[in-house]
Amino acid sequence: MTQALLSFAKKHALLEPGDRVLVALSGGADSTCLLHLLSQTDYEVAAAHLHHSQRPEGDADVEHCRRLCESLEVAFYVGKADVPAVAKLHKIGLEEAGRKLRYEFLQMVAANGYDKIATGHTMNDNLESMLICLARGAGMKGLAGIPTRRDNIIRPILFLQRSETEAYCQENDLGYLQDSCNEDESFARNLVRRKVVPILERVNSEAVAHASTTAGILAEEYALLETLAGAHLAANEMQKTGPLAFIQNRIATEWRSLADLPIPLVRRCVRIAASMYGGTLDYAATQSLAEAIHRGEKASFTAEGGSIAVTTAGDKWAVTVLEKPEPFRQVLTLPGETIADDLGWSLAAWEGRAEEAALSGEVDAFKLKGALYARSLKRGDRINPPGRGTERSLADRLSRAGVGQAVRERLPIVCDMVGPVWAPLVGTDVRCCVSKSTDRSIALRLGPIEPTAGNSPAV
Repeated sequence: MTQALLSFAKKHALLEPGDRVLVALSGGADSTCLLHLLSQTDYEVAAAHLHHSQRPEGDADVEHCRRLCESLEVAFYVGKADVPAVAKLHKIGLEEAGRKLRYEFLQMVAANGYDKIATGHTMNDNLESMLICLARGAGMKGLAGIPTRRDNIIRPILFLQRSETEAYCQENDLGYLQDSCNEDESFARNLVRRKVVPILERVNSEAVAHASTTAGILAEEYALLETLAGAHLAANEMQKTGPLAFIQNRIATEWRSLADLPIPLVRRCVRIAASMYGGTLDYAATQSLAEAIHRGEKASFTAEGGSIAVTTAGDKWAVTVLEKPEPFRQVLTLPGETIADDLGWSLAAWEGRAEEAALSGEVDAFKLKGALYARSLKRGDRINPPGRGTERSLADRLSRAGVGQAVRERLPIVCDMVGPVWAPLVGTDVRCCVSKSTDRSIALRLGPIEPTAGNSPAV
């Protein structure tokens, strides 16, 4: 069976040579079987167990797991969490609280140098998850069951049934725990496990295995449809132009109509587009938008939480961020780059001359009052570049330069202790302009965040 595990892991790219693997060990048959199998491979293996503070036998479970790890000569980590208290505090179910705390604990332990976290999910767990998702109205992704891998979490025995892990433990004289909580049918998974699955197995004795096959097909087809939808989004995106396009793209994206695509694919495109900006649309909203796009009609829906809006009209549709950014203030790195990850810009500053460009400028260092910093636009801000005529507010100057309000809220305004000295597309205030007599100038350049951001610009 060890070879079967390694073959499954290779097929699904779960393990790489030299990986250190942390096993989530509950002490039940599934995780015990997993730990024993991995301990016979060339991988460095350890186990981690979280005491949930739910059952009086919790302390005995910890000792059982400790003894098992000692017998297998693998490192053992143990933690303790008050799951009932966390569930009550956050008003969530015990199952959800336990899962959340368990994975937080596993990730904390894995930070000690473990590349993968292996869990003992089996085909039975997969079927149970599929049925719960079906009852809750999930789409293809939910019905595809438990993924073999999610980030650094792997499921190396998802090809086994629970009866096989129990038989393996018995054959290898491995004692395992029986969780009394598994008898409690107030938990959805237990109810499905104890009542629904046995009925399906009466209909077809191979129901568990067949469900696993179905889940695999759905997962593959889901991935294919996601790829197709992504390709259509990329091909139909209406590219923004202009010097501040890199900031505008953080706020909104427009696409040409997808009326020539089937509704299911349009619906998937809408969902992916909303998720690109952190928004979630329910099925009804997604379906309505897809139909409106298909018919070229006007429609608008706001995502849950009000973070984004998806609108469609005529031959285009768009996703727009509704949330306003928090006011910001950052001291400039000189020389170097000041990065605003959440806003999408990088502001370089160095001693020397600036290139001629809309997003570049320079100030006379000896005319400044205090250190330079970048902040968000404020009401009443003014910058009066030389030769620009009548005094105007900075907001007005930016508006006349074609900068919309959403971009203005994210744009860095460079200031000293007196006030604004430079703004992109507007220029330098007359108070700090360089002249023929300038002995020391500071150059400024606004741009997108590049992979090499953080390095001082070449002068």
